[in-house]
Amino acid sequence: MYLIFVLTGFALVFFTLPFLFYRPAFGPGCPYCKHTHALERQPRPALMKVLFFYMPTRYYKCLYCLKRFVQFRLVTVH
Repeated sequence: MYLIFVLTGFALVFFTLPFLFYRPAFGPGCPYCKHTHALERQPRPALMKVLFFYMPTRYYKCLYCLKRFVQFRLVTVH
């Protein structure tokens, strides 16, 4: 029983860690200021590449409000 709580806690921390540094966005544009034309792609940090290789994300920096965010790419299967 203790192992289930430990594994659940670890998974919860592991999957939410990127959101401490980057605000998630699911649509086009900056989630802070809603601008869509002033975006610059940023390289993923090395730690994020190693730990979160399974997440289909793109990292951006808004040139209007200078905030960083991560945009999730939606994968569609036909």
